[in-house]
Amino acid sequence: MVLNIAYDVRPNIKRRIADEDLEAGDAVYLFSDERVRKTANASCSGYAFDGIAMNSVAKDEWLGVISAPSQVYANASGTIIAGKYIVPDAAGKVSQAVDDLKNPLIIGYAVKTASSGKVLMKLIDAPAKSTYIGSYSAIVYKDDEKVYARDKAGNIIAIGKAGDDDAQIIQYAIDSLPSGGGLVVLSEGKFYISSTIIINKPIVFKGSGGIGAPGYPDFGGTLLYLVSNSNCDVIRVDDPNNYFYFVVLKQFQIWGNLDHNTNGGGIYVGPHSSDVLIYDVVVRATRGAGITMRPDHNGWINTVWVEDCRDNGIYGRTNNIWITNCCIGGNLPHNIYLKQFRDARIIGNSIWVGYPSITLDDFSHCKIIGNWFNGGSKFLELQSVTHSIISGNTFAYSEDCAIEMKASSYNSIADNTFDHCVYTGSAVINVLKDGSTYSDYNIFNGNTIFETSDNADYGIKEIEAGHDYWIITNNIFTGIKVAAIDMQGSHNIIYHNQGHTTKNGGIATILDGYSSVTVDHGLVGVPSNIRLTGTHSEVANCWVTDITDTQFTIHTSNIVTANRDVYWIAEIY
Repeated sequence: MVLNIAYDVRPNIKRRIADEDLEAGDAVYLFSDERVRKTANASCSGYAFDGIAMNSVAKDEWLGVISAPSQVYANASGTIIAGKYIVPDAAGKVSQAVDDLKNPLIIGYAVKTASSGKVLMKLIDAPAKSTYIGSYSAIVYKDDEKVYARDKAGNIIAIGKAGDDDAQIIQYAIDSLPSGGGLVVLSEGKFYISSTIIINKPIVFKGSGGIGAPGYPDFGGTLLYLVSNSNCDVIRVDDPNNYFYFVVLKQFQIWGNLDHNTNGGGIYVGPHSSDVLIYDVVVRATRGAGITMRPDHNGWINTVWVEDCRDNGIYGRTNNIWITNCCIGGNLPHNIYLKQFRDARIIGNSIWVGYPSITLDDFSHCKIIGNWFNGGSKFLELQSVTHSIISGNTFAYSEDCAIEMKASSYNSIADNTFDHCVYTGSAVINVLKDGSTYSDYNIFNGNTIFETSDNADYGIKEIEAGHDYWIITNNIFTGIKVAAIDMQGSHNIIYHNQGHTTKNGGIATILDGYSSVTVDHGLVGVPSNIRLTGTHSEVANCWVTDITDTQFTIHTSNIVTANRDVYWIAEIY
């Protein structure tokens, strides 16, 4: 009865039944139900370590077993040095761990040095085997003093000093998985990263809790915090000696400690991997790129926040990269920079303050759809971009221009809204060449451009003459001072644009006693063609002279005998 009361008031003391004769100080494992046996090896033969026996008892008698967190005397099989980690041993004894950071089952550490017999040890947490089965392949977690990695059976993979060895313990957890991979889970809390975490196999690498409020290095989820002067990437997914597929990184935050590192990015995905997914992740304040995507093919970035990173927010050189539903802003020099590949999808993102926000360099078959852009020097910089679609985006409040196209052809820019996109520049869309390569065969259709800046001279402007074969139709230009469209190519089709009239018509009346009338045609330039239709035989054969960019004059052969109307249609091809 006294023992039962003691067990009830001391939760770290458990009541057990001896499955064999035991001595006080024996290390025991839970064999079945409440029955315990002496440990036989450092891994407890796959069973869950239970604690240290408090009593010497015979088989089938009750005893007390003390568990973490407690200091207790245990039976030692040899010398154990103070501060060294302790593992279970044969016949219920304990011994010093051979490797401080890697051992099958570390159960505590020595408080005092012991040569043999009894050792005073402090037990550390060793959860029951059943707690971990099925939920992950390995878990990494911390307390105030230690950082631990355990497998799904609760066995210790590695243990280290919290704050000093965090990255190393995470690496041990990853390295413990077979080549086929598994699930590595990090608990909530701040992990101090002083060396790069290498992922070289197809794993799911997952934090815990929410990703919190982006922008703050302390929050309620899993945080990977780059230690000052570490100057390294936080995570690298790559193995130069092994090509592997299918990696998932999710639900954690990276803080790059920008002001106290001279190098180091957030996540680097290398060319010896493919099919890599990053989602529900925050990357902030890295000296290097926030996320570098260079897998052989297939990279997905979804629901990610990337902010205040240097050497680009997201840098990509891969085929088939998707950037969707992300918040990306304040990164230098670009929020997103994609280079020398094809098939990108940038969809549904909020992107702000970039210099520029997105640069596509020697890229093709890209879709930029449904994004919101705000602030910065320019929103899109297209260099040698072909066969791409820019549609359904909102561009607001840039300094220089909204889009700069350089030697980019066969693209469609449609159904976008441009709102106050010129402050220091002169045009919303700038069109340039690169050497002898022009920007030809592009479509600009169904867009709305709204400007009130004194600098908004042009909507679309070619910086050098010679860009041709554009189709510019059905757009609305408001607040443009000089010309909504300044494109001089002889094969351009420019038609039905509000604010840039290329076709107009009306009725001109030659008054009684006159043979001509001057018409203000209202077009943006000199008409290419003027069609006339008289309403009376006296004006059946009219012709025009003195055609300028504002007027033309209609003539008839003779003075009319009454007011005569002439229908006219003028067009610029």
